[in-house]
Amino acid sequence: MIYPIYKSLPMVFILEKMNLYIGTDMINKVKLYSLSTCGHCKAMKKFSDRYAVNYEATDVDLLQEEERTAVLADVRKINPKASFPTALIGDKVLVGFRKEQIMEALGL
Repeated sequence: MIYPIYKSLPMVFILEKMNLYIGTDMINKVKLYSLSTCGHCKAMKKFSDRYAVNYEATDVDLLQEEERTAVLADVRKINPKASFPTALIGDKVLVGFRKEQIMEALGL
């Protein structure tokens, strides 16, 4: 039950104030490969922030040449097309921004 005082507050705020956390191990294992100019990548980051997902994002296009080449090689190991966003959630690879698949992989 959500008490009347909390009805207008976002759920993430309520969870933080109640010192509760979305508790799956996968939330701590999210790696996001993205591009700084990609709309779907921005939506994925915003979604992750909204649900308090602990993720590590790498904007591949902002990396220097050698580092970019190495990171792209890593991306191709899990997504041969190297399209963005590519997320590694636990042992699942998700390509693109598909809310339902992301929520399922995170156990939300």
